[in-house]
This record gives sequence, structure tokens and C-alpha cells, in this order.
Amino acid sequence: MHNIRSFFKHAGNLGYKLVILLVIYLLSRFLFYLINIHAFESNSFGELLKIFFYGIRFDYTVVIYLNVLFILLYLLPLNVVQNKYYRRTLNILFYTVNFFFLLFNFVDCEYFKYTAKRTTADIFAYIFLSDDAASLLPQFLKDFWYIALAFIAVVVGGIYFMNKEPLK
Repeated sequence: MHNIRSFFKHAGNLGYKLVILLVIYLLSRFLFYLINIHAFESNSFGELLKIFFYGIRFDYTVVIYLNVLFILLYLLPLNVVQNKYYRRTLNILFYTVNFFFLLFNFVDCEYFKYTAKRTTADIFAYIFLSDDAASLLPQFLKDFWYIALAFIAVVVGGIYFMNKEPLK
């Protein structure tokens, strides 16, 4: 009986973390909209709602795909899940993977102005195969400090709220 309660407690806390993550993606989409509002001037309110609705569906899919391994490891019906080091490792993995991919939503806020498209896999080639990315990073941080500040605030706030497991 204790293991069943423990399983549902972990499942509920995991669901809570995933919902917080979805809210963070929604907030990043709203920030993208605010920074690029000029690109949406011709859209009606109904069209904007439709864009946000499809965006939430996309975010839901991304969150599931990014976290499928984490979900399985978190909900294993084994006693190892109770181990605090195991859980801490999973949390670090969870935060690292999710905030790394969320970073691209924040980068898109300004990247979109220059390319008129969202980031795609070609950005990885630029970052990892080019020396320009490392040398330009300080200038990007200086020019777009508000994006970096917003990202840091979201990461800190996200970790804070996700660590408040509602089911004790």
C-alpha cells in the first residue's frame, strides 16, 4: 500500500513539474509575441488565439518528447526512486535538458527579427562548428541583456516552483 501511495505521489509531483514547464513555455511564447509584435500586426485577435492554441499543442508535444526518458526513470516501480541521490540526479537532468531547449525560445525572440523564422537545427551547426558564436556571445549578451535577464528569471523561478512538490 505504501508503494502505491509513493508511486502516485511521485506521479503527481512529476505532473506538477510538467505543468510548470508548460506554463514557462507559454510565457516564453508570450515574450516572443511582445518582442515581435510588429510581425503580428495583421493578425486578428482570433488568429492570435489560434496561434497560441497551436503553440500550446506544440509545447505539450515537445515537453513529452524531451522528458520521456525522465518520466520513465522517475516513475520506475523500484525502491531506487526513493533514493535522494537518484532523485537529485534526475532533477539535474530534467532542469538541464529542459532549460537548454527553452533557451532557444528566448534566443528566437531576437533571432526572428533577423531571419523572419524560428531557430532550426542549422543553429546547432553555427554554434558548435563555428568560432564566431563564442566570440560574438559577449556582444549578444550586451545587446540583448533583457533576454538573458528574462531567461535567468524564468530558470530561477521555474526551479523554485518545481521544487515545491505539492504532494508530500
